[in-house]
Amino acid sequence: TFSPNIASLSPNESMDVKLNITTSDTAQAGNYSIFPTIISQYYSQTINTLIHSGSSNSTEYHYAIWNGSDFPDDFYEINYNDSMWKVGAAPFGNDELRGIEPNTLWQTDDTNYTYITARHWLNYTGSLDFSELRIKIAHDDYYKVYLNEKLIRDCFSGWGCGGDGRYWEDTITINSSWLNNGNNLIAIAARDSTQGWGGSGGGDGRQWLDMELETSNLRSKLWGFQEIYNELTVSVNETYNMELLIPISNKDISEEQYTFTIWAINTGNVKDTYDITISLNDTSNFTIISYNSVLEIPYGQDRDIELKIALSDSISKFSIGSFNVNIVSRNSTEELSDSAIISAKMYVIPDTLSPGTYTESPELVNNSSFEVNWYVHDWYKTNEIMGNDTKYFLIEYMTDNGTNGEVWGDWILWNNFSKDIDSAIFPYGIDGYQYRFRSMGGDNEGLVENKEDKYDSQTLVDLSAPYADVSLRLSTNITNLDYIEIEWNVEHPNITGYNIEYRYDYGPIWISIEENTLAKWVGFNIPIDGIYEFRVLTYDEAGNEGISDLTDILTIDTIAPNTKLINLPELISSYSIIIDIENLEDTVNLSLYYALSKEGEEIFPLEWTLYGEYKTSDLPVSINTVDGNHYYFKIVAYDLVGNHILNESYEEFIVDQQIPKNIRNLEIKNTKEIDNGTTSISITFQSSQSQDLIGYRIYRSINQNETGEIIGYLEAGDTYLSYRDPNVKLGFEYYYSVVAVDRMEFESEPEMESISLKSENIETVIENDEDNNSFIYIGGGIVGLAALGAGYYVFSNKGMNGEILSSVAEVVDEADTGTSKFTEIDGELLCSACGSMFGISEEKVCPSCGVFDE
Repeated sequence: TFSPNIASLSPNESMDVKLNITTSDTAQAGNYSIFPTIISQYYSQTINTLIHSGSSNSTEYHYAIWNGSDFPDDFYEINYNDSMWKVGAAPFGNDELRGIEPNTLWQTDDTNYTYITARHWLNYTGSLDFSELRIKIAHDDYYKVYLNEKLIRDCFSGWGCGGDGRYWEDTITINSSWLNNGNNLIAIAARDSTQGWGGSGGGDGRQWLDMELETSNLRSKLWGFQEIYNELTVSVNETYNMELLIPISNKDISEEQYTFTIWAINTGNVKDTYDITISLNDTSNFTIISYNSVLEIPYGQDRDIELKIALSDSISKFSIGSFNVNIVSRNSTEELSDSAIISAKMYVIPDTLSPGTYTESPELVNNSSFEVNWYVHDWYKTNEIMGNDTKYFLIEYMTDNGTNGEVWGDWILWNNFSKDIDSAIFPYGIDGYQYRFRSMGGDNEGLVENKEDKYDSQTLVDLSAPYADVSLRLSTNITNLDYIEIEWNVEHPNITGYNIEYRYDYGPIWISIEENTLAKWVGFNIPIDGIYEFRVLTYDEAGNEGISDLTDILTIDTIAPNTKLINLPELISSYSIIIDIENLEDTVNLSLYYALSKEGEEIFPLEWTLYGEYKTSDLPVSINTVDGNHYYFKIVAYDLVGNHILNESYEEFIVDQQIPKNIRNLEIKNTKEIDNGTTSISITFQSSQSQDLIGYRIYRSINQNETGEIIGYLEAGDTYLSYRDPNVKLGFEYYYSVVAVDRMEFESEPEMESISLKSENIETVIENDEDNNSFIYIGGGIVGLAALGAGYYVFSNKGMNGEILSSVAEVVDEADTGTSKFTEIDGELLCSACGSMFGISEEKVCPSCGVFDE
């Protein structure tokens, strides 16, 4: 209270006013700010509420509740999209607060902090000439508020403005210019700890948010009076106090361990740390396992000491344990402590319930020794009144003696096991036998479980490995298929799967085709040619593995042999041809095909006819041929599995057994040019009319019955042909033969003509060379040159009547060679020696007289 609370002052007059402040007994230690206000007696104000409190008006907001990790920092921005938010009315809270119910629940599943964001649009159309713009907020705990994106206050960034939801614990004056005519956005966010009352996080577990926005107009504003605001600080001193609260102080305990709840409550006004000690009077029957020996408790909160104790196995129903609990303040300036006593004893009730037990054993084993387990039923172990006191287990078994379960023997006691043993190895298993097991538990009171004719578990002993009978879905052990199928059959029961494997070329490594299949066949894509073996691994439910016998060896050959015919000559003259092959590879048989036509009458594509089927041992074969035919041969070679290549490659030849036709019109002439006892002979003839000529051979001999030697060769092609035989010695008779030569090198019948170069004994002077007085004589069979220079010899070649056939031969001076003996007229040549006309050719020789133009 103020003393006095009214001050009447003249101008420039002052007065002391005292403020008496009383704090509550529960006020938390710390500094508090008080804002006394001095107001004129003429003070009055008009309040205009722009946004009403939700508690009185159910003002609606767009809102969203967030866990701490999802909170959006830009929630206050005007363009923030809140279309997916809910619409709800303030106040927001998780429970009733001071008689006010929340209009909208604010709850979350976050175990640290919970957030709420709320946005409200205000369309303001009033005057902007007001005294103050204020916002009032009720909050628990912290908040952050904006007007039109301008921060009014941020309590998230530090401590000191936490609230407990009171109306109105925060009233804040806002810059009046922040309010607009038209649309305005109020955006507010609140945060609270969610760990609850008494939680180690210090929160009170309460959420609350509400607010109100208003403008005010002061009457004193008319004459310019300014209200006076002051801030005073009040300090509340620290006080320390505590108390112990024990919900259950005496407990009859039936379990081996138990935890007492003991609340230590801080009833002071400041956080304090406490030391706890607990003593026990009976340490032989009771044991202190653990408790919280140091507790740090904030103002107004509590913590659990959590005393955990255990009963010893030797405890009797008459034993009582007393636990003395002492707590001492560590921070109090004065000695501050409290104590309490807790007692415990064992709870005993009459036991009329026999144990509930059962055995477990594998359904199928592949060993004559296997483990059997036994257990106490959960319903018996958790029965705190009469259960959980099993002392021993009687384990019995029976067997069907291999009758597939049709005949079972009597129960046989296997052993009596203490409660500390829960399994053992049963050593009596026999292949094909089934065994049933049961347990009967006994307790401390002598009660024994009665199973009557029931059994708990059953086991089949299977020591036999399963074997598959494997085969290939093929009729042969060699194939050119790139995909095969493998099948198998198994008579063994309880099959769980098959693994199929192969190995390649007798290698040591087995490669999986398929695993864990229950099918009895599998397809296999052959990766590469070679030798393959297959096997199947079979597994049964008992875990037995059986490896099958290997399949027959399978050879995979998908590559066709590249066998070919040997090269045949293009032309033959024989009456048969030998057909053979090369690059045999793995060919075992072949088909021989042929096509046939007359030479020059070939028709394509060829029409092939099978000539015959042969084994490789049948080769080579001889095939008769006919003159003038054009033969074609090809083969298709097969290996053992039928691989073959179909192609159009072939060998061909033509049979030519005919000699060419003779040449025509052979003429032999002396050129009458003598040089050093020799002359040149001109040979002319017309071509042979055969079509396959390659040329002509010219022979010369001095014996009519011999062909003699080849002196020249002419290429075929021209109709008129000529050859000059130079440097022929005089004094002999020569026989010239010309034959046509065809592509087979066959020669036609020769055409023969002769010429005699022998001289006669004529002693007549033919010409007197007046310039140098030299004479030429012919006589005594000797032809000689009487003197240098040009001149003539008498050349005689007698016929049957002895007349001179050729009288004069010109002796040519080597220097006299510059003048041509032919003149070109209208595309033909005129011979100056005999006057004949003939066509132009590369070798200028007159076909009539044989004169050469060198």
